[in-house]
Amino acid sequence: MSFTDMQVIAPQLIEPFGLPADRWVSAIGTIDPEDSVKQQRTALLKFFRSTLS
Repeated sequence: MSFTDMQVIAPQLIEPFGLPADRWVSAIGTIDPEDSVKQQRTALLKFFRSTLS
């Protein structure tokens, strides 16, 4: 899991800049961007519920 926007943004930059997709794998991994965002939201919600409850 990554708490950055790069897993969503980087794939969108591949085509405009003509960079190969495998160049981003070392930086952001192979997680599906939508799954990553869902996991981030779930983890943050659990944290805040446990901390603020």
